[in-house]
Amino acid sequence: MKDLSRRLLTALAGAAIFLAALYGHPASLAFAFGLISAMSLWELGRLTSDWHRRPPYFPALPAFLLGFALPLTIVFPELQRLHIPFLVAPLVMLLALALKDAGNRKAAQVGLVGALWMGLPLAAMADLGAGQGFEPELVMGILFLIWSNDVGAYFAGSRFGRTKLAPSISPNKSWEGVFGGMALGLAMALALGQLVPVLQTGEWLALAVAATVFGTLGDLAESRLKRAFHTKDSGGLLPGHGGFLDRFDSLFFVAPVAWLLIRLIF
Repeated sequence: MKDLSRRLLTALAGAAIFLAALYGHPASLAFAFGLISAMSLWELGRLTSDWHRRPPYFPALPAFLLGFALPLTIVFPELQRLHIPFLVAPLVMLLALALKDAGNRKAAQVGLVGALWMGLPLAAMADLGAGQGFEPELVMGILFLIWSNDVGAYFAGSRFGRTKLAPSISPNKSWEGVFGGMALGLAMALALGQLVPVLQTGEWLALAVAATVFGTLGDLAESRLKRAFHTKDSGGLLPGHGGFLDRFDSLFFVAPVAWLLIRLIF
């Protein structure tokens, strides 16, 4: 109960800050996703390489900047005209480090992978929220679907979980939890169809199914990563949740699919 209370308090405080950022201005929306991308990438580096033990953190710096810059360039056209210094420069630095010596190669590779894993999906979210007009409710709807799936999976798995989903990767996850998460996600989609008419109800339902499938894959991918490096959490900045990578692992897999559905199919 103590852990659940801590999780709830962190979630409520984080949601309040996040809502203020998303609904404040396109700049604050882009900044929020840029910060999440950069912090998640930093945690990935700490987890898989020795960024935190190698001052002056030179391999980490361009990766951090690249992850932070990707969502911002989507929202601000003036930054898109500065792609060379803003995006290409840190990318070139990472490639140069990867070729320089074995000591920097792993850290640079982590930065490149992290930019693809975290930076591009959050750039897609920034595009959905502010790429073609300011639509924070679309972003919040997707996040509510992911969070509903997480909550449903947690409680259904805790209460009814018997059939293990992937015991070698995440022993606590069950098929009952997956279906419980989907049920609550579909219920949220029905509510969003009535309350947030930026998409039709059927489109919200399709996104709810995508949030369950790809959110579960994202969660399993991060669990596999943590198991490989023998750690419980990617960080400790979010009490009860671990780190940014722990909290947003589902979003990194759901965001590209949501972007494809909304921009190319719906």
